[in-house]
Amino acid sequence: MTHYVCKGECKGVSEAPVSCGAESCSLHNHPLVECNCEDGSHKEEGEMKEESAE
Repeated sequence: MTHYVCKGECKGVSEAPVSCGAESCSLHNHPLVECNCEDGSHKEEGEMKEESAE
């Protein structure tokens, strides 16, 4: 199911394509990023590979 996530510190999640509403987040007022994960990881396949390589 498509949902939208904040890639900032707050890691906010929304079912609607809105902007980050967390005033303390570095991405406040920036649009959330579309995500289609099914496991709640909110990571795209490429991101998971990059983090695993570290």
